[in-house]
Amino acid sequence: MSHPGPERPPAYRFLKALAWTVVRVIFRRVDVTGASRLTEGEPTIIAANHTNGLADPVVMVAKLPGLPSFLAGQDLWRFPPARFLFWLARVLPVSRRRDGADVGDNESVFSACHDALAHGAHLAIYPEGGVHLQPSMLPLKTGTARIALGAAASGTRGVTIVPIGLVYDDKGRFRSQAAIHVGHPIEVDDWVERYRVDGPGAVRGLTDLLAARLHELTLNHASWEEAAVIDRAAAITILGERAPGPRQPVFAERSALSRALAAAIEASGGEEGDAFRRLASAVEAYRRDLALLGIDNPRAVPRLDPGWIRIRLARLAIGSVALMPFAAIGVLLNGAMVPAVNLVRARVKHPAWQTTAKGLTGLFLLPTLWATETTIAYRRFGGRTALAVAVAGPLGGVAWIAWRVRWLRWRRTAASLEWFRRPDAALAAARASREEVLERVAELVGEPAIVRIRAEV
Repeated sequence: MSHPGPERPPAYRFLKALAWTVVRVIFRRVDVTGASRLTEGEPTIIAANHTNGLADPVVMVAKLPGLPSFLAGQDLWRFPPARFLFWLARVLPVSRRRDGADVGDNESVFSACHDALAHGAHLAIYPEGGVHLQPSMLPLKTGTARIALGAAASGTRGVTIVPIGLVYDDKGRFRSQAAIHVGHPIEVDDWVERYRVDGPGAVRGLTDLLAARLHELTLNHASWEEAAVIDRAAAITILGERAPGPRQPVFAERSALSRALAAAIEASGGEEGDAFRRLASAVEAYRRDLALLGIDNPRAVPRLDPGWIRIRLARLAIGSVALMPFAAIGVLLNGAMVPAVNLVRARVKHPAWQTTAKGLTGLFLLPTLWATETTIAYRRFGGRTALAVAVAGPLGGVAWIAWRVRWLRWRRTAASLEWFRRPDAALAAARASREEVLERVAELVGEPAIVRIRAEV
């Protein structure tokens, strides 16, 4: 059965461009795997995990094809900036019991979802029921399955549920990394007959299948201690010097290896098992050896090669010098934003909302700042100067961000040259402990799995 093309909101191009810009500014990189599994014009429910506030939908809009219609809890509509964006994107409000709402109000939302799917639209749902900060996924609500089965039972053929895993390196850190893993679609037509015979059973079964698919794409740990050990082990393996390739390692490789490690540790006895204890001991030994070299950042995965470091220093220095004049203009025209962002960062304690808060602060205050500066320039110096200021504000801000990132990397890289002025024994110990981590990882998941992850991502 063919479906008419989904109707895009009038602000489609604006929202896609806005999301792309925000993601480019806030994140250093966002890797996407499996994007070809999403096809515009096919009735699709995108089901994703939810750990990073409004950053989750912004990243999805920026990096995935099309513009899905999102469902969001009514409590989020209380915030005017979010409410304006929701209105532009035609977000559907959902009532939730935990907010004291009458879930019977959702009948109109379900009806709108069925109609959208009948027209080949994409819907985006967070089936955990809300944003959270836990080391593993929350139990899924049944709304996704009920919407999908209701649409399919009403005659819409070809409905699929596509699970999506969103993974972040450090949710609260500016210029961090993220990955979007698009999983294999679930064909809802296969469940329709069972739904007609046993509705609750079909809903529960489809929800359980979706939960299993999402677990394959997301990071799920028994504790934050386990999460930290696995993240460090995966980073050391992917970013280390063993088997260097022609391209830079991507964050998606790290998250894929982290999932494989978590599954292997769970199968070998969890945190109490010998395999996890050996891995944790190797990671801790690596951290101690780096500390003896003067590297006190617990997340550091340095390249222990002086020649590579000197080349990197030269490249960073050239880039920093070239950007410096434009960065200075950016500081002059955008520096007033720094106190506002710092104030927001101090007030928002929940890491799952820090990126959202800082992003919204910049989204609404920066245009006001640029408009004010442009107006002042026009009144004092005329139209040409005002035009120059209007262009220099955004471009200078981007140059400032790019320069600051390079400057911080240059400082860390320059400091690392001290490693090679230390006794050879300290450097040899760091290299040996890194090899120990690599051996423990290979012991858990196997060398073929690591090679496959590098090849597939």
